[in-house]
Parts: sequence; structure tokens; C-alpha cells
Amino acid sequence: MIPPFGLGEEATGEVVAVPPGSRFAQEAGGFPIAFRTAYAGLVERAPVEPGRSLLVLGAAGNSGAAAVQLGKALGATVIAVAGGRSKTELCARHGADHVIDHRTEDLTARVTEITGERGVDLIYDPIGGETAASTLKSIARGGRIAP
Repeated sequence: MIPPFGLGEEATGEVVAVPPGSRFAQEAGGFPIAFRTAYAGLVERAPVEPGRSLLVLGAAGNSGAAAVQLGKALGATVIAVAGGRSKTELCARHGADHVIDHRTEDLTARVTEITGERGVDLIYDPIGGETAASTLKSIARGGRIAP
């Protein structure tokens, strides 16, 4: 038997079908990594609960976009954070309920407005850094952060 994709003898023989219309290298190749990362954060580490709020940092990136979609599928109200118009538009297309452009908007003020001053229940942070640190002001009592 020839291992799939020429991976050598260490290949397990497991193959995932490429969804119709996907560009293999850009979309299908990253799918298992992005969604597995988002799943680990939003299901295994800090479970998202239906009706709760989820703030996704880096929401236009690979695992961030997966977290937006997974959060919606799990019943959360998703607030996506990205930088720039093209990235925020991408977040909206992926199903975010609210989108914040951290380059042009006050992140804390917008989250406060969106959540009615309650704060977010869960922050998904695949980025870290200054933007992530500023979101700590926006977390609800008993809220959690998922890396």
C-alpha cells in the first residue's frame, strides 16, 4: 500500500476528503489544524455554553475564524475582533454576531456596549499580546479565557 500524499511509512492511512469547492493548500490543508485548535479551546478547556457570549481575538486568522464558526454552532453570541476592513468583513461572513475593528474602535467600550455592561463570558485568544491584555477589562464575573 502507498501511504496517502507520500507521507512515508509513518502515515496512518487516514485520509480526510477535501470538501467540494475548497482550494486544497489554502483551505482544506489548514482545516484539521484550525478546527482542532478551536475545538480544544471552546469544548475541552473552557466549554462554550448556548446563550453565552464569546469574544474571539484574531478572528480573521486560521483558528480564530474556526472559533467564530464553532462558537456559533455551539449557540454562543460571537463577538469577533480583527484589524482592518477586509478582516472584519471576513468575520461577518463567517457568522459573527458583532465585529470589532481593534485598529479603529475602543475594544473595551465596544464590548461593554455589546454586552450591556455585563462583559463577555469567554475570551478565545490565539494571539496574546497587548490586545489580549486589554480584553481582561471586558470579561464578565466568572468569565474565562481559552488559549
